[in-house]
Amino acid sequence: MSALLLSATRPRQWSKNFLVFIAGLTSGDAFELGVWPKLLLAFWLYTFASASMYLVNDVRDKKVDASHPKKKFRAIASGQLSSRTALFAAAALSSISIVGVVALPKKAFFILAAYLLITVIYSLKLKSIRIIEIVIVSSGFVLRIWFGAAAINVPMSVWLCVSIYAGSAMIVIAKRHAELRMHDPKIVREVILKYSRRILQVSGLFASLCLTTTYVLWTLFGQQDTLTDRLFLYISCIPFVVGVAKFYSQDQIHGVEEPEEFLLTDRTMQISGSIFLLLLALGIFVNR
Repeated sequence: MSALLLSATRPRQWSKNFLVFIAGLTSGDAFELGVWPKLLLAFWLYTFASASMYLVNDVRDKKVDASHPKKKFRAIASGQLSSRTALFAAAALSSISIVGVVALPKKAFFILAAYLLITVIYSLKLKSIRIIEIVIVSSGFVLRIWFGAAAINVPMSVWLCVSIYAGSAMIVIAKRHAELRMHDPKIVREVILKYSRRILQVSGLFASLCLTTTYVLWTLFGQQDTLTDRLFLYISCIPFVVGVAKFYSQDQIHGVEEPEEFLLTDRTMQISGSIFLLLLALGIFVNR
């Protein structure tokens, strides 16, 4: 039972919650040992909260997922884990996150509460509304960054937040595009069929352009209070643009149904991503 419950919380998706560490890393406070207990607490609280929402979402989509070629093997869709048990676990996990966030500044509580409320509404209603569902899913990534910033009381660059939002929107749009072009209309969610490939192609291009532009603006203007020499950050724009271009071209030519898997297995993404992370780390930790 415990193994089924764990799989239902989608451990592979927990990596998204590492976004809560961005505030500490980009604010110049990474060497302050006092911030790390709060950031680690923030990470696990958000992980509990997001895990609870995955359970709620899968209970809501149980019938639809049962007809999907991949999702039908999920614990809830396959019937191995009862909806009642899943909802009880979701309530427990969300309660733990709400109680635990009391140890963090008040702003963190409101951000986490907003995430839980928005996600529940999304699962029940908003996920069936075209465009709105992409906006909601993408906003979840930015909320993670704000939560981490609130946990240690540091400001966040507006350019970095917009860049993260644009990047998450690009990924979500790519997933919708892949679902629309690669699956039987009888299998995909009804909202997917409300999109046209042309709309998704243009939206994906716009999101990728916004992502590259706002990232460059962040390297130029977003860290003036914490970094004085940003040479490595400037150079990091090159592998960053290469990675975005590769992702967009993959989306247009072959589709990106599993963005996480593509980011980790494609050779171009591996090389450009490794160089980008190295330059980003040098820009943050060396040029200070």
